Amino acid sequence: MANNDAHDTRTTFPANRAAQAVSLNVAARAAVVAGPNWPAEFDGVPVVFDGFESGTLSSPAINDVGFSWSETSSEIVTMDNGPLLIYRDGLVVSERPTDMTKSWQARSGNNAMLMNYPAGQNWVEQRFSTANPGMLGMWIAWDLRVPDNYYHNPQASASDENQKLLRLWTDAYAGSDGASKVGLSFRPLRDDGSSYYFGKIFGPATNGGDKGNVEFINVPRDLGKWMRLVVRVQFESSVGANDGSMTVWRKWEDQTDFTKDYDWQNQGIRTSNDADITGFAAGFLLGYANSAYTEDTDFLIDNFEIASLT
Repeated sequence: MANNDAHDTRTTFPANRAAQAVSLNVAARAAVVAGPNWPAEFDGVPVVFDGFESGTLSSPAINDVGFSWSETSSEIVTMDNGPLLIYRDGLVVSERPTDMTKSWQARSGNNAMLMNYPAGQNWVEQRFSTANPGMLGMWIAWDLRVPDNYYHNPQASASDENQKLLRLWTDAYAGSDGASKVGLSFRPLRDDGSSYYFGKIFGPATNGGDKGNVEFINVPRDLGKWMRLVVRVQFESSVGANDGSMTVWRKWEDQTDFTKDYDWQNQGIRTSNDADITGFAAGFLLGYANSAYTEDTDFLIDNFEIASLT
């Protein structure tokens, strides 16, 4: 689709955003250390930051660990004088949707990552990876915007209503390398479309059962709001030590302080048996929706960050 010229400006095209993106990215490195993006307990060193201001998925503002996005099912979007797609399927584009009523305002800066679930479709997943060996301990954080029309459909079985939110693994998604896999998911909480979220720890020392039940999205109160999710995860110090941990914080856009929703200590989060593949080296955001949305549903992601443990 051609651009609507009446809405275009110089900043519409990614190539013309370069100067602005550079200045924002320089500021980003300083901001992630002491800014409001981390809870008070933060003890990490920032190694990845992507606010998507470059207009592609290939140029994070900070990238000290060989980070890359892969197998994309996302787009980069902006509300630059009206909703605009600027990246799709690995290609830089400049295309306005037919529906100009989209709510694609970034959390900060101009751009955000769009994860669109078309009505009735289950799979929308954004994978990422770092260089091997992976990280034995890490912080991972991102801003997530609740869709304006979010409604989590209850199903007859709990196994049919589990939506993925985050997964981290080493080299093998299925865990066949002898390592653990951790993550977050969410399910319906009430018939009004609200949901709760919970943790998952899979691996040789754990069975991957649901961990916790904290309200995730309250309908209608949270529709259209941004939340900041932060996860700190650490492998056990040696096989069988069971001193691994996974902690989860969250803060809504109108809140000053983070709330610690989960703190799982003394966990058998185990690294790979393969000496060449040690620690978390891959993951994905969102993912399979067992309970498909009945309407086209847009999640936005912004200010994705990873920090190594000090």
